[in-house]
Amino acid sequence: MTEFPFEGLWPCERFEAVVRLVHEGFARHDVPYAFIGSFAVLAHGIPRDPKDVDTLVCEADRDRAVGVLRELGFTEGRLGGTDEGGDHHEHFQLRSATGPSVDLIDDYRPAGDFREWARGCPRVAAFGAALPVVVATPADIACRKVRRMYVRDILDLQDLIQRYPLRIDMARLDDINRLRDAGIREKWARVKRALIEGVRWEPPEPQGRERTIFDAMCAELDEPEGGAAP
Repeated sequence: MTEFPFEGLWPCERFEAVVRLVHEGFARHDVPYAFIGSFAVLAHGIPRDPKDVDTLVCEADRDRAVGVLRELGFTEGRLGGTDEGGDHHEHFQLRSATGPSVDLIDDYRPAGDFREWARGCPRVAAFGAALPVVVATPADIACRKVRRMYVRDILDLQDLIQRYPLRIDMARLDDINRLRDAGIREKWARVKRALIEGVRWEPPEPQGRERTIFDAMCAELDEPEGGAAP
């Protein structure tokens, strides 16, 4: 089991409580899952400050996963839909307490294939080794990031590739990116050039249509209580 290296970076104890609820609920009901997004990037040893709990489940198990979350005290949030990377998100928030949302993301593999994949994902001993959770591999996280190439995705990609160069197949990322639009392909080309030159490419901050659902949620969570700052 991998030791979790950055306990001090967790935003608050409520984050741990939400992760524990999801992990134990899905384990109890035998719902295969894997944490992805900033949570998983942090679990792989890259400093991040996750704002929500991105959780990948098989589309065929989605109704069961939703039922588990409702049983645990979560309710659907107001944000959701399919983002530009093709991922369907549904956001769940605890009814009884303030805390990070759980973003349930569909994976479209057959149920048996997804279960086998999740079984092979790393088990990370998070929160002082008190809680073993399932996280996607660096390679699988990178494959999802390269389809979108927003600011957060680009920064995560660069850090993952630099930290785990032997675990991430660049040819596979090229193949995934080949199907995206010209703007995304150009961003990926810049990331690769920067990596070859040993520097980081700092993309412009997202504006207008460049904002993703995740960016919008982070902005909402960053607002002070009582509404946005004037």
